[in-house]
Amino acid sequence: MLTIINCSGTANVKGDVLMKKDELRKTVERGIGGVPEIKASEKRKWLGEFRERVILGLTVKQCNDECSLYHAREALKDSLAEKLIVNNRMPISTISKFMKLADEMGKNFISRPEEWSNAMGIVIASSVAVDRENVDLEFDELPIKFIKLEKGKLCNDCFLELETIKAKYARTFGRITLFDKILGTKCVACKKENSCKF
Repeated sequence: MLTIINCSGTANVKGDVLMKKDELRKTVERGIGGVPEIKASEKRKWLGEFRERVILGLTVKQCNDECSLYHAREALKDSLAEKLIVNNRMPISTISKFMKLADEMGKNFISRPEEWSNAMGIVIASSVAVDRENVDLEFDELPIKFIKLEKGKLCNDCFLELETIKAKYARTFGRITLFDKILGTKCVACKKENSCKF
């Protein structure tokens, strides 16, 4: 028990009682609400992780874009990437594609519920601080002919169009060569665009 002595040398009983009440109040608050968490809003945004451990974060909207798998795959190649965390408020079809990716890349898959509107859709993180800049990517939505595009080759016009929007994604496709044209190879984007017109 802490006793406060005033200048006259007598015990300050009033101060002692106030300190006990303050400690009791803190104990009750911890019992009701739990121990106060450090950087709680930051951890809610990054699905339970501290920002300094994040390698990549994609919003819920971005996770519906076909390019999200490409960006997630590239981030999981990082030697410090250990886990892929998904916000389980996304559709099961979206969650399952990231689950398959984590399994394919040999990384831990974690599903966490987060109702907060600013929470990410997926987070790729390490268990140690990595302090990466620009972990929340911004990318434009693709034109319809490039969404859910099958792997294959693109004509020069489509390749250049996709390259101006998303250069790294464009490089996952081959470019049709003169030899391909002779063999009758068609651009997968043009083929999809023409099929959508009917």
